Amino acid sequence: MAALKESFCPPFVSAERVVSGLVDQMGIQPGNFLLAKVVEFSLAELGFFTQVVALKRNKLFLEVGSPVEMQELSLRRNEILRLVAKSLPQEFPLKEIQLQFVLKGMLNAESKRN
Repeated sequence: MAALKESFCPPFVSAERVVSGLVDQMGIQPGNFLLAKVVEFSLAELGFFTQVVALKRNKLFLEVGSPVEMQELSLRRNEILRLVAKSLPQEFPLKEIQLQFVLKGMLNAESKRN
């Protein structure tokens, strides 16, 4: 009976260990939230009101309101990254970050198709 119970009930694993494993698998790092807010504030300083809607691996997806904004932000990508770099701690690995601009509502439409 004890052997049967053990086969259905895996040994107890702490919640902290499970959550940290999930966080690692998802690629979530504490700096990601800082990066998202710094990017939003930096773009607001430039007069653009965007929202970070996703972070996948090293790509930050920002939602914009119009195709004109998307084009302008794409052209000013390096300027944006320099402005963001000034606000982040020096040891933050900004070289690995890519910015992807999407029209409002389009990211959800793309994910539904795939």
